[in-house]
Amino acid sequence: MNDDRRSKMHGTPVSKEEVLAELGDPAGWSRQSRKLEYARHLKRGETEPGIGGLRGCGRVGGHISFLEKERAVPLGTGTGLVSEAENMRILALAVAEIDEELAACRVRLAELEKSPDAVRAYLDDMRSWLEYLRKTGKSDPELEDLDELRDMTIESNAAWDREVAGLEADIVRYEALLAALS
Repeated sequence: MNDDRRSKMHGTPVSKEEVLAELGDPAGWSRQSRKLEYARHLKRGETEPGIGGLRGCGRVGGHISFLEKERAVPLGTGTGLVSEAENMRILALAVAEIDEELAACRVRLAELEKSPDAVRAYLDDMRSWLEYLRKTGKSDPELEDLDELRDMTIESNAAWDREVAGLEADIVRYEALLAALS
């Protein structure tokens, strides 16, 4: 795109060629997105994600859930920037790559769930997140002046309750798994 970015930000139409020149080939968008998301699920010093990175913890989704969502609508497909035939090729390639990554992640998760150290580390992460949630607690809807804010607070509190209940259930499940492994 040219140097007149400000006018483009405010709705000036741009051509497909300008978009493609700026963002690159849509066939690589999904791959790049998956690479960045994979790195986001690594802890410092890790080269591969642990159970928490693959499965997720609380409201923070893991890499497997990201891949499942990405498989449904891979980035770079359905943009209208390429022909329908090219779009179908990109879609088929992305789905095949995602299926391969999903299978590898599920195998890795199964291996990690057989490791007492990995299960113990995941339990520590879940307990830490649960402790954080309990410290922050829920909001009091009666303190809100506007009905809309009060409703949002009630919804937020319900989500908090679901997340805490889910974490507690996962902790029980993984404690049982750790006991079986020990």
